[in-house]
Amino acid sequence: MRKLLNFNISLGFGLILALFVSNSVWAQQKYYVYQYNKTYGLTDLSGSDLIEGDFTDVEDDFTDSNFVVFENKAQKYVLINLKTGKQEVFDTFKPFSFYAEDEYFSFVEKNGKYYYRGRETEKIISVPKELSNNYFSQIGMINKNYLFAISTEEVKEPVKKSKTPVKKGAIPPPTLPPSYKEKTYVYLFKNQKSLPFIKKIEIDSDHRFSSSEANSLFTFFEVRKTPKTDKKGEVSYVTLQDRTYNPDLMPWHFAYESPFDIATLTVGKKLIICDSTFKVLKTVPKSEDNDARDLVKTYLTAAYPNDDINVSFGNFSPSVSMGGLGGTRKSFWDVKEKDGFSEISYLKDEQYVPYLKAKGKAEIHSNNIIELTDEKENSLYIYLDRAHLDVLPIPQKYSTAFQITKL
Repeated sequence: MRKLLNFNISLGFGLILALFVSNSVWAQQKYYVYQYNKTYGLTDLSGSDLIEGDFTDVEDDFTDSNFVVFENKAQKYVLINLKTGKQEVFDTFKPFSFYAEDEYFSFVEKNGKYYYRGRETEKIISVPKELSNNYFSQIGMINKNYLFAISTEEVKEPVKKSKTPVKKGAIPPPTLPPSYKEKTYVYLFKNQKSLPFIKKIEIDSDHRFSSSEANSLFTFFEVRKTPKTDKKGEVSYVTLQDRTYNPDLMPWHFAYESPFDIATLTVGKKLIICDSTFKVLKTVPKSEDNDARDLVKTYLTAAYPNDDINVSFGNFSPSVSMGGLGGTRKSFWDVKEKDGFSEISYLKDEQYVPYLKAKGKAEIHSNNIIELTDEKENSLYIYLDRAHLDVLPIPQKYSTAFQITKL
């Protein structure tokens, strides 16, 4: 199974992503992913042209029109062009770091160098100079306007001068080497491919390994101000709008289009209140009994005495509708077993149409991956696309072993 890495995705969630792929992508490929037991590979449609390489994990699949990324036994990451078969090896490859302007960028390491690689254009973005000399987490996304990263710096401490004057003729004490102290910061950048730096804010060191989600560090609020003299404002309501989605974005980047008016950050026993550009408005004391929203409202009420203030949480959490994909509709795939064989059918016009027959037991994963298991517990995973069921990418040796027949 795929490893769950920081700024990465699990295999189970990765499989669901197949539902979001452009139909044209599948038809343009020459090579397709397959899995046999715990190893992965690529096959062409004939099943005779294979790309194998001790691939033990798939890090990035079904979400890119051109590439797949495998991890091999040497713990290297092998990026393969699905149209040409060309391979490139990386020491680190973490997809979906951030979406800037019109494409995703992956965080990669190769030959000791770190950078970001465009998924479609292969554009290279260097690590920002503000982070290049520090221990940093890879860049994460707040929304379409801002990116962030957490970094630990070694800051030079000022040298304390001795209060005792050196007597005339005496040998002065030796000069002490400078001392350094580690400090942790959150760095803020504009969400552009040039990564313009905005500012850094010192934070607690325990945030050093925070998750890639911005709301694990910040709390975002929307603010509504109504003049107290505005009688209409006393009876007006805030209408909640459904969040709009960019179809090119992964489902977990649901906050891409989410605006905010206030962002807060807890540092020790203080709450830092920032505006929508991350300009610090005020730092106030905070205890465990203090609610950040109440503190924000108290600050804004004092700052705008002629307005009624309403503070609500920003739209930075998954929508309830994201919890399911399809409700109670009939499953697209249907499996029937008989005499040691499994017959798999697909749904068309509310009727199941026979698709393929194979020896052994069959199980459907996320509606588009078929797992076949033989009597020796060997498993073959067939990756399919509903819109292109004529495409059945299976290596010949496994098609023979499982006696697969297309119906």
